[in-house]
Amino acid sequence: MAESKPNRNIMSCSWGDHLEAWDGDDAMDQPDKILRCAERWQSEFDAGALYWREMRSWSKFRIGFTPPGAPPRKVFDDYERKGYDEHELITTQVKEMGYKVYMYATMFDEGFPLSEGWQGGIYGWQSQFTMANPEYLARDKEGRPHYGIMEYTYPDVRRYTIRRILSALGDYDFDGVFVCTRSQSKPAVHGDQFGFNEPVVEEYGRRYGVDMMRRNFDLEPWRRLRGEGLTQFFRELRSALNARGMKLGIGVPTGNYIGPPLGNLYLDWKTWVEEKLVDDLVIDQVAVRCPSFWHLMWPKNPGYGYLVNDEDHYGIKGGDDYGEKRFWSIPLVKGSPAYQGAMDRLYGAIRNDYGPHCARHGCRLHVARMWSVHDPEEEARLLDTEGVSGLAIGSFGAAVDRRAGGVRPDVANPA
Repeated sequence: MAESKPNRNIMSCSWGDHLEAWDGDDAMDQPDKILRCAERWQSEFDAGALYWREMRSWSKFRIGFTPPGAPPRKVFDDYERKGYDEHELITTQVKEMGYKVYMYATMFDEGFPLSEGWQGGIYGWQSQFTMANPEYLARDKEGRPHYGIMEYTYPDVRRYTIRRILSALGDYDFDGVFVCTRSQSKPAVHGDQFGFNEPVVEEYGRRYGVDMMRRNFDLEPWRRLRGEGLTQFFRELRSALNARGMKLGIGVPTGNYIGPPLGNLYLDWKTWVEEKLVDDLVIDQVAVRCPSFWHLMWPKNPGYGYLVNDEDHYGIKGGDDYGEKRFWSIPLVKGSPAYQGAMDRLYGAIRNDYGPHCARHGCRLHVARMWSVHDPEEEARLLDTEGVSGLAIGSFGAAVDRRAGGVRPDVANPA
């Protein structure tokens, strides 16, 4: 009898989006619904790991804002009243199905005030940490903050994020943590706008003898200096997870810079792989578009001067107007020059860079598909590409595929 192969793919679940948008099993608002979805993900999408985006740190570490008369975010009321422990469920019964279960956390999502204008200014949130310590937000040369984006050269920032992650893990039997580097913050006006915090300026001056606040300076060493803060964060998080026997997954865009909305901060992913800081690297993430609803996060604020930009990402393309406050992303046409060019770049990056480097150092490589139309032919080609361990598929999109016409739920344009 042939030995069965383990399921290759990751199912990435933004549970709050299910609570907010879907009905039936896809609402996942009861334990039996979550379990039935998990069974379907295994059988239909070859899912062997679950990345579960946690909501517990919202209530413990963040404060939400709405102006008088604005509609409340029902998802948070639903979450508080759900009457069961979702972490207990996924780390016991879902694991018994054969899943590896990772807690999905973010590191650049500390929120923004109502004045930023997200969803027309009717909703905002901020972490209590950045409200109490605004100096830890990334700053431009004039001292303006990049709301939601902390500067990881500060040891206190690294300690805070690790503490938040460990608190959400609790005593549950998670197999690991997935850290997503995406952000819902408003994009920097230009790619090198932010990153002039005191420790960055001081260290740049110490290394290169230049006061970057007063003189011209070389951008590339500065971008890499900021990236060192990320690498140090992953070293410290890796140490904390090792003490618990847990794995670490990291999600990034394709390329060596983080891109919008943060800027040209250097992603030293090769060092992460070489030092075995990361067990699972997920590439081809997109930040400026929602992976669930596919709307553009900040369509009126695209920014410029980014060294990596997903504006021409192969999976989706911006609409052409704001009709009735809607601004949707639409798929690129398969076989079109734009689609083919983008896919060629992705396959080239896998074959020439990511695949060999991850294989050499024992890191599993996954390709994100949350921003792409479900395409069995293309996905089979990706899975057959040397160096690819599997795909990361969105549970929200999996729900879309089950419904007539593959239509995503309606949502007002956020900005």
